[in-house]
Amino acid sequence: MGFHYASKKKTEWYLTAFRELFNYASKAGKEVALFFHDYKAEELSEFRKKVHLIEHEADARRKAIIERLMEDHFLPFKRSNIYALLNLIDDITDAIEEISLRLYLYNFSSLPHDCYEYMQLNLDCLDQCRGLLDQFKRKPDRKLLTPFIDRIIALEEQGDAEYLNDVTILHRETKDPLIIIEASEIYSKLEEVSDACRELAAFLLALVYKRGH
Repeated sequence: MGFHYASKKKTEWYLTAFRELFNYASKAGKEVALFFHDYKAEELSEFRKKVHLIEHEADARRKAIIERLMEDHFLPFKRSNIYALLNLIDDITDAIEEISLRLYLYNFSSLPHDCYEYMQLNLDCLDQCRGLLDQFKRKPDRKLLTPFIDRIIALEEQGDAEYLNDVTILHRETKDPLIIIEASEIYSKLEEVSDACRELAAFLLALVYKRGH
């Protein structure tokens, strides 16, 4: 997992590209949170299309980065790690899109209990990931990264507790098994966003530890 010491000018492009790719995850997350704030079932189709378009743009950007990666010899660290990092960022965007897709498929007339609050937690997690990537330099300083990582871990654990609480309430207060199944899946997709954020944070921390800083 060692870092390569190519020139800063030639490797900074990748660090910028990571942040640019993550912008799509942030944009998708804000789109979901905005829709949750003023939920209208009749707009589910348009909402799904908006989030899918963001995810599609993210895929195109990721593809362009990978094409350069396959040919470039000036890398900030190993090619395999750059590829893995791109995939982890992509996983976050995909997890957010899955929320919009499930809502559209199940055509909820109203949001399941606590979804808006849960998505706010995910937005906080996304903000912390953005801060983490901003601090992830060519020669990253673990002391600068640690506060963001600690916050992401705390939020992911809070998300786990939120998921358990919401699903428990759902099973105790709802009699319709179909509603239980569908709403549980929405909660699961919300949880996957914070899980994916924690995976990203863990991977970046592992890179720094391997480097010995």
